[in-house]
Amino acid sequence: SFRSLRSLTSEPSTGRAGHGTFTGLFLITLATLTYQLLLTRIFSVTMYYHFAFVAISVTMFGMAVGALLIYGRPAVFPPDRLQERLAQASLGFAITIVASFLAHLWLPFRPELSLTGVATVVVTYAVLSVPFTFSGIVVALALTRFPQQVSSLYAADLAGAAVGCALLGPLLRVTDAPTGIVATA
Repeated sequence: SFRSLRSLTSEPSTGRAGHGTFTGLFLITLATLTYQLLLTRIFSVTMYYHFAFVAISVTMFGMAVGALLIYGRPAVFPPDRLQERLAQASLGFAITIVASFLAHLWLPFRPELSLTGVATVVVTYAVLSVPFTFSGIVVALALTRFPQQVSSLYAADLAGAAVGCALLGPLLRVTDAPTGIVATA
């Protein structure tokens, strides 16, 4: 079964992304944007409303860290283990969405000008960026390991993000934001 999954996601002889890679990239970016938008809604309740913009910077920071890990640690992401790393990062993304959200609810948030206040903001920021780091790993691997198909893969990336944005409204009509986070994971 693993061999059939591997053949679905790429063709080892040609180094081309298969349907599974396109689908996976689409779903990861869909979930990434949905989670980011859900966080803006949650931040307006759990933190002061003017901290809602932090969701954008947390997303960008986490995804950049993921891409830097790919660049800085090439031995961890060798071509022969590409499918395994994509699957691991995807699973890590799903698990850490829920874990980081629960940690955010548990952590105190005191945005005041003191050592404790700065520490709570930094820890919250770091914890919430972890899922986006896994997302960044998936996106960076998909876009850099298949250079002949980067245009098509980027189209799948953008389509996933667009669908994620479009699904947020209907999702919030049938559930609340915390439940939406679990559904996104």
